[in-house]
Amino acid sequence: MDPIVGDASRAIDELELHRLHYTYSLVDLRTFREDYRYVYRNADTRPHRVVPLLWRWREIQANMVVLDAADENLIYLPIGITRQAEEAYLESLIRKGIQKIPRGQSPNPTRLTAFRQSIQLALQFESAQEVRVEAYNLAHQLATDFPEIQEFTRVTTFLALLSEFYMPLALLGSPLPPAEFAFVRHGADIYLPPRQEHKPRWAHLRVRPIGLKTLFRFFVTGGFVFRTPIAVDAVRLSNARSFHCRVTVPAGLRIRRRFWFWPRFVLSEESVSWRTSYDDGNVYVYFSGEYLDIVKQRTSEANARLIQTFENALTRLVAFRTKLGLTGPSLDTPASWEAFKARFREGAKVRLELRTPVGVARGVGSLILLLWSVVGATLLCGAMNLLGVDRFLDLLGLLLVVVLTIGIFAVDKRILREFVSAHASVRRSI
Repeated sequence: MDPIVGDASRAIDELELHRLHYTYSLVDLRTFREDYRYVYRNADTRPHRVVPLLWRWREIQANMVVLDAADENLIYLPIGITRQAEEAYLESLIRKGIQKIPRGQSPNPTRLTAFRQSIQLALQFESAQEVRVEAYNLAHQLATDFPEIQEFTRVTTFLALLSEFYMPLALLGSPLPPAEFAFVRHGADIYLPPRQEHKPRWAHLRVRPIGLKTLFRFFVTGGFVFRTPIAVDAVRLSNARSFHCRVTVPAGLRIRRRFWFWPRFVLSEESVSWRTSYDDGNVYVYFSGEYLDIVKQRTSEANARLIQTFENALTRLVAFRTKLGLTGPSLDTPASWEAFKARFREGAKVRLELRTPVGVARGVGSLILLLWSVVGATLLCGAMNLLGVDRFLDLLGLLLVVVLTIGIFAVDKRILREFVSAHASVRRSI
């Protein structure tokens, strides 16, 4: 086996991730910046040169950097080596799981062979979505048959994330000795594409784009709710002992009031109060590894309750139609109903989401209000035939002073410039 591949496959579990710091920054209304900072410790008896990074979306991104503590660039391993390492890692988990199966309960060898072949096909470059789903389904069945074996559950989660994500691997400049610590930084800019593809399996984890409705609300009220999903599955799979999340807003915006988590029932108000802090430009959240397990359990229970409610309502609907003698869709036969139920199950998935109320900086709202007061006074004087030359020049001068004041305040603030220019354009049209 390639020594880099062997190192990477072992490092996925043998490197302890003691801290994961995640900073999510709003750059403008269509650009976001991610910054991950990892603190690893080598828990193995052998040195390691490869470090696994957090799972990432297959999406448009740029300005990616992977740095060590000395700000030296690290090598981002090619996709071929990464796939070989993932396959070796999954094979080691399967072997460990098989060794824990009680005698007389071993799965069919033909079934295991088919499972291993499906994993090889799923790990190929740009493999089809159907192939990845098939590998996940086989892993899920194996984990269901042997729920007490954690290795099979981990394989299932790994293949589930593989359907829409990828796990980057980075090569350290020098080997990390046993029991030593290492710091790695991983950053990238994320751009929203002109048209987002529909991702049914993981749609509940997508960052919601700032659309027309949100832009209109921002224009009218000077604020909107910025939503940041917490990738609980990926963080738990990395075995992070602590997860620190920070959300920042650019100059010209501020955090309006206390933020909250959604769904609210996942985290109690008491647990939120001592795990979070914020100021005008930042929100900070802390989770221990143990509490992430609790959050995952609560979100899974909420998802199961939603699906059960839907199934019960659908059963009552079909029974009611049958009682009335109406012919129509059945729960068992039509493929359309099964597809509809599948879409609902995906839509009912619950994600932990940090919702941050964001507004324009202090003083900007008053200046915008003054701007529209001058425009309103001008229109009122014109409607009452009181707009003489002198009064018009006075109002125009006042309007210019307000516009220049707002312009100077927003000159180095990108989002604020867009907000101000929108109001100025409407004012000119009026």
